[in-house]
Amino acid sequence: MRWRSSEAFSERTHALFDSVLLRDEEAFDVVIELAVVSDHPWNARALHTMLMCQSLVDRDTSWSVHINRCSTQAGSALDKLYKWCLLEQGDHTDREVQYLCSIVLTWMFTSSNRLVRDLPPRPWFHC
Repeated sequence: MRWRSSEAFSERTHALFDSVLLRDEEAFDVVIELAVVSDHPWNARALHTMLMCQSLVDRDTSWSVHINRCSTQAGSALDKLYKWCLLEQGDHTDREVQYLCSIVLTWMFTSSNRLVRDLPPRPWFHC
């Protein structure tokens, strides 16, 4: 999924990925990684739209379950996102990518896992 062309994502791809996502926690890392790609059809804007369209119950049984189990260990998708927001930005940083990161970070606040939920405030000051 990481290396697939943006144009190659269809509704069928989405359905297949959703079925894998329910069984494979590593697949959720892909969601986080693709969320910050500005020209990707599954970026944070699409993630936000999808999550906003779900009822709170549906969102809690999908998104919240996954983010609560997310690893914040070194090298995980969340760790990379947090470190990028904190340490790897400069004058050359694309504002659209910053905006996409801020959307993902905002959705992390819905987690009941303190390790996931309490990390976003620090990168916020840098995005």
